[in-house]
Amino acid sequence: PAEGKGAMQGVSYIQRLATRGGVAPSVDCTTQNKGARQVVQYQADYVFWTAK
Repeated sequence: PAEGKGAMQGVSYIQRLATRGGVAPSVDCTTQNKGARQVVQYQADYVFWTAK
């Protein structure tokens, strides 16, 4: 659950819908590439639910 005040105040559940992409990068995570950035195509719709 979200705590404090702000945009997520009162949100009790987040639902992810219609996901596309998000495949893990093909490069292994090693000390040699630590800090390197990988761009992964990802898209999703999110619904934020509050308890009433």
